[in-house]
Amino acid sequence: MLKRMKVCGKPGCHCASDPAARHGPCYEWSYLKAGKLRHRTLTDEQAEFMRLAIANQRKAKKLLRAWEAQTLHLIELKTPK
Repeated sequence: MLKRMKVCGKPGCHCASDPAARHGPCYEWSYLKAGKLRHRTLTDEQAEFMRLAIANQRKAKKLLRAWEAQTLHLIELKTPK
């Protein structure tokens, strides 16, 4: 998930000439769907929810890697040499 400051594209807007005057922050979530990278703009509430979901996913992946390592270790202990 990215936190971005955006330029709106209106020629008279201050964001076009002053990088400090950009709009935002806007939150953007990128994900793969059918092999293609997709982007979705999130509200502040959705961004907070996604922050928690991403943290949970990372924790789950870490636990799975540990489980796989332990399983491999047990298999190797029981394999005759």
